[in-house]
Formats: sequence, structure tokens, C-alpha cells
Amino acid sequence: VRMLLEENSDDCWHLYNLLNRGDYVFGTCQRKIAKETLTGLTKNEKKKISVLLRVEKFDYDADVDVLRVSGVNARENKYIPLGAHQALDVLAPMKVTLIKKQFDSIHLKKLHEATSDAQNGNVLAIVMEEGIAHVFIVSKSTSKLKAKVEKHIPKKKRFGDKQEKLKAKFHEQIESALETHFNTKDNGENLLKSIKAVIIGSPGHYGEKFLDHMKETAEKKKSPLFKDLVSKTILAHCTSGFKHSLNEIMANKEVMERIQDLACYSES
Repeated sequence: VRMLLEENSDDCWHLYNLLNRGDYVFGTCQRKIAKETLTGLTKNEKKKISVLLRVEKFDYDADVDVLRVSGVNARENKYIPLGAHQALDVLAPMKVTLIKKQFDSIHLKKLHEATSDAQNGNVLAIVMEEGIAHVFIVSKSTSKLKAKVEKHIPKKKRFGDKQEKLKAKFHEQIESALETHFNTKDNGENLLKSIKAVIIGSPGHYGEKFLDHMKETAEKKKSPLFKDLVSKTILAHCTSGFKHSLNEIMANKEVMERIQDLACYSES
């Protein structure tokens, strides 16, 4: 199976679920190569090398969306002897080939899930409270933390205008994080198209205030990005702006029903 791993996708996760010990993975790795200089000294330099590995170990790091494969070189080349141990970091954007002796019914089911996941779309989830926010992209298979925003905002009323300015700055930082991930480079445009709903979860009225900020941004900047996000937004209650609150909003039956209604509306 040849795969072109796209950024902002679950491709690495799906490849991880297809892998078994003894499979072969063909891809490009970096290896330190000893090179002799004109003066006779030896120095190491990193070089990109195509390698075919027989897989011995593999691990998926969800925080950075990287599949780390280690094994032995199954095809001799100029830089890596046959049978030498080598590691390969698989991450987007990258082309890799997975070779298995046999694809059984379980593997075929996983391949089907991988292709259907891409069509199901994603949910943009923001959990927040005053001074802290976490931004996630949630698919059927994974939830990926895209940004963490923190801003110290004094609680005491005596800070007055300064407190309001810090709140506005906090909202602008979240806004900037969204603009970074949905830019036209790095597959951001395609990621935006895949978003079928936006959930803002918070205790109190923090989520509502940020939604008001997004509406103002959409109007002031004439921003298609924020206009689109606002049109798909669902407000939800959660106990905090920390990461664990994502589970709260994604387990909320009413929220899930509203996501489904939004998805059906956008497809009609």
C-alpha cells in the first residue's frame, strides 16, 4: 500500500493501526554519515536516505502526530549495511509504502475505516475559561491538541480597564491560533473544509463571550474564516478550560445531536 501522508489528517494513526511486526516499510530517513574532509579530518553530516525496513518496533506519538518505526535494513544501500538497525520517523507530508505478506479481513476493514474517516469530517473543539484555552481537532478516530493559549488575568476588580484589555488580548491569542492552523498553507484550507461543527465549551459565559469576539472579528476583518466558524458553532458547558474537559463535551448527547444536525444541513 502506497500512502501520501497529508498534514492535518489521521494518516499516521491509520498507518499505525495497519502495522505489524515483520511488515516492511519503505520511506525516507535521516542518517549521520561520516565524511572525510580535504584536510583528512572526519565529520558527520545528516543525509536523507531511502530505506526499506523490516519492522521490529513501532509507536505512535499523538502529541506530535508522528509514527516512529524501528527495525533492520532489508535492502542494502551505499550508506546502510544489510541487517543494520535503523529508525524511521513517519510524519506528514511524506510518502511511504507498507508491504505485508498478506492483508487479512481485519486489515481491509481498517483500510476502509481510514478512507471513510476522511469523508466523515472533523469537529473543531475549544475548551476554555478565563485565561486558558485548549484547541482540538477531533475526528472519529483521534483528538489532536492544536493549540494551548494562556494569559494571566487578575481577578480583582481594582485592575478595571487593564483586566478588560487582558481579556481582549486573550481572545485575540485564541483567534491568532485559529488563523495559524487554518491558513492557506500547510493544508489549512482543506482542514477548514473538513470542519463540520465547532464546539466552544466553558464554565459560565466564557464561551459565549469568545463567540461574540469571533462574530466581531468576522465583521471587522470581513473574514471568511471566522464567518464560517461562527456559522458552525455550538456552545456547550464544561467544568474547566483544561484538556480533560474535552471528554465532557464530546460525551454530551445533546451536543452530538446538534453536530449531526449541522452536518446534515451543510450537506443538503
